[in-house]
Amino acid sequence: MPEYLRHWDQRGDVKYNICRNILSPDGYFHHKAEELIRSQLRELTVYNTILEAMASGKRKLNELYQETGFSRAKISVYLKNLMEFDVVEKVYSFETGGWENAQKGLYQIKDTFVNFWFKFVYPNLSELYRIEPEEFYDKYIASELEHYLNRYFVKLCMEYLEYLDNVHKLPLEIYKMGTWVGKKGNIDIIAQNSVRENLICLCNWLEPEMTFEMCQQLFASMEQAKVTANFYYLFTARSFDEKLVKMVSKDSRILLVDMNQVI
Repeated sequence: MPEYLRHWDQRGDVKYNICRNILSPDGYFHHKAEELIRSQLRELTVYNTILEAMASGKRKLNELYQETGFSRAKISVYLKNLMEFDVVEKVYSFETGGWENAQKGLYQIKDTFVNFWFKFVYPNLSELYRIEPEEFYDKYIASELEHYLNRYFVKLCMEYLEYLDNVHKLPLEIYKMGTWVGKKGNIDIIAQNSVRENLICLCNWLEPEMTFEMCQQLFASMEQAKVTANFYYLFTARSFDEKLVKMVSKDSRILLVDMNQVI
């Protein structure tokens, strides 16, 4: 959102901006998430409870029921309301032959700032009022932030693929694209053309290097999904290990993409 971006100081690092804009009582983003919910929906306390549970990793209706104690029927109604205002979305796994191995009925918070607030800040509000923003960041955010950002790195890689598709620089023309969410592993990105040829992508944000073993895990997930690849794009935010680079040099179907160079 342009309005949000104007308040982000490019001269400061992530910690500075989060402390200044989100954690400080007079920060522009302080309580923005709850204000957004309040402006559209009533019974804020109920919505906050559901969103806090979702942000903590409870993504299925039954998990939300067990976490919140609300009835399944009540949760379904509230999820529907949140989806109508683009705060929450239902996750549909990319359709493949391995449908029986895919997870179904998953929900996640769609609004990125709402997700951040209910993941890191809302569960610890009492502490935020007691300690300084910098101490709060170090205690509740710093150690989890990189893992949290992994989901958004996949989204960034998807946007990059869409750009390449628009300028006709992909080995296939994208007809549809998505993520396969399995019971025993995921496939970060499947981009498919109109004749069902697939570009499979692995996205590494967390680890210092993307490794050959990560690719082996991807292949195992592809077996579960019963999907094959015509091409592979391997995205990393850092680097690739030598074993992987050597393997790729012998296979023209695989492209290594260093997102540091792209960005």
